[in-house]
Amino acid sequence: MENLNNVIIKELAKIVMEVTGNEDLELSSTTTAKDVRGWDSLSHVQILYKCELKWGIRLTLKELSSLNNVGDLVNIIVRYLQKK
Repeated sequence: MENLNNVIIKELAKIVMEVTGNEDLELSSTTTAKDVRGWDSLSHVQILYKCELKWGIRLTLKELSSLNNVGDLVNIIVRYLQKK
């Protein structure tokens, strides 16, 4: 389980770097949007959309409103992947 979380965080870091242009980025499960230069409301939507495409998922409004940090997003992605 921890290994899957780490893989997802690494892939998510690539997405966030691509969207924000922030090359010196290190994500952890406790990272929030406020911690990342360039992660604003527009890039937030782009990041979530790219996550949906990457992992073939569709995030619900309830899931989106429950996101407080990267770990919350990783946990949701893991749940979707385990259902497949």
